[in-house]
Amino acid sequence: MSELRQRRGERPEADGLALPPGDEFASRSKDEVAREAEEMMKKIREGPKPGLSHEAKRFKDELKEDPYNMELIFQLGLAYAKDQQWDKCANVMLRGLKRVNEFESEELRVHFLMTLCQASLSQGKFRQALMVFNEIAEPADANLARSYEALKCFVLCSNGDASAGLKAFHKAVEGEGFDLALGHWALCYPGLQKVGALEVTRGTLEAMATDESMKKRLEMVEMIRELKMNTLKERDQEANSKLIYHRCLRVVALLCVCVFCFLLYHVETSNLQRLKIKT
Repeated sequence: MSELRQRRGERPEADGLALPPGDEFASRSKDEVAREAEEMMKKIREGPKPGLSHEAKRFKDELKEDPYNMELIFQLGLAYAKDQQWDKCANVMLRGLKRVNEFESEELRVHFLMTLCQASLSQGKFRQALMVFNEIAEPADANLARSYEALKCFVLCSNGDASAGLKAFHKAVEGEGFDLALGHWALCYPGLQKVGALEVTRGTLEAMATDESMKKRLEMVEMIRELKMNTLKERDQEANSKLIYHRCLRVVALLCVCVFCFLLYHVETSNLQRLKIKT
């Protein structure tokens, strides 16, 4: 359990690009940011690496020996999330969905369910994400509560509930520092876009931006989110095109087999008829 506690604060990198705050960010050139953004796009286009990382393999092997161990279920789920293998992450963590109360720590319970919720969202399984989110008890810890509200915004907006989603967003950023509020906005971005609430929430962030560095950071985060979503869309379209192509090939192959069998049957029938005539 100690190793799990050490990792409880980790979050899977959603964008693959970490933007530093304040003056450090302002001092960076557009070329530097562009290079990192291009690297992020490349990783997204390539998709998750096939196979298992050493970490995931270790926890998977340990879980085989102890298949009901909640700590190992959580560790393996986190390893899959770190590798962006969201389908595997969700599959293994769903096994522990109704057993999260076995964790004594509120933070571990919330982290487990939030990770599973993120895995569901990343696969476009919005109803499943809502079901998982409803299992999360609202945290007493103030920082956890803000993350809870941000995720609530994402989940509700993804399911088309703009009003409740916006309410959750404002609760997440109220009284928050600019950088953390911007992080919440970046997390909720796809859901907010889905319900047409980007402009109103962007206005909230603009009001919090008190200097040029903050405004620049907001613009860059928005650009990166758009790039990521467009790249994911292109990747999915390409994957669907390949799937359709392979299905068409299977249909053509099946038709060829059917035609061949028909011709073979026709030839055999003709040969039998000739033999009967000769006899």
